[in-house]
Amino acid sequence: MNEIHPRFGQAMTAAQYSSEWERSAAAFSAAGHYTWMNERLGKADKIIEVGCGAGASTEALLSTGRQVLVIESNQSCADRTCERLNAKGISVELISVDQLSNLSAWQGLKVKIVVIDVLSSDLELHLQPGSFDALVCWMTGTHPHHISEILSKPYMSLEGGDMALYRSLVQERCYKLGNHAVKVGGGVHMVDRAMVRSWSDKDWMREELVTLLSTVAGPNYVLTKGDCYLRRLSEGLNQSAIQYVAQHPASVAGEVVLTSTVAHLA
Repeated sequence: MNEIHPRFGQAMTAAQYSSEWERSAAAFSAAGHYTWMNERLGKADKIIEVGCGAGASTEALLSTGRQVLVIESNQSCADRTCERLNAKGISVELISVDQLSNLSAWQGLKVKIVVIDVLSSDLELHLQPGSFDALVCWMTGTHPHHISEILSKPYMSLEGGDMALYRSLVQERCYKLGNHAVKVGGGVHMVDRAMVRSWSDKDWMREELVTLLSTVAGPNYVLTKGDCYLRRLSEGLNQSAIQYVAQHPASVAGEVVLTSTVAHLA
């Protein structure tokens, strides 16, 4: 755990990661990013949130009256989310994966959290088919040792593209889980970070997103250019020690943006 990677330095622990995410999330909230993400969901009422960070994203979902099931692999993130919501008078129930089978009778509480990796196939064994209006995965991330575990690769052997590989695995998995748990007509909402040469390239990026994510999502989903949005990410990117995008030479001009896509189940 104390190994010093020649490129990435000393790896964060799960607890350190949740603390750093809280710092970033405060800046994202202040800049209105989570409000913007939430608006993309329209009237979807019952939501699966994959990864809650420190709870700011969950709070945004709850602010418009949604019911939220959080799937979170990091116990520290789940604990911080509980603390944040409880401090604002919002009751949270931590449940086991076995209790997912009983969500058809979900009444009262607006948010439940299950600590399990979204990559676990146990989720399909317990979640009722077609019982949610949408699944959201906003800005996938995790601490380095979790990436090592998922990729079966020692921390000291991690390379620059491994975070992107992990993110692609999670996103592909979200579409697969959405096939099971989201009702027909519902959607899987992905928000990620990207780089464009300039803001004038936003329409080109939207077309690229349709091509790329339609392939990842598979034939059961419909994704159009009208389902893709971009937002300038001038605030919140460098507020913590978490690396959001791959480093690039200072001489390379570009603008970091948030990308939002909603693929609908046909």
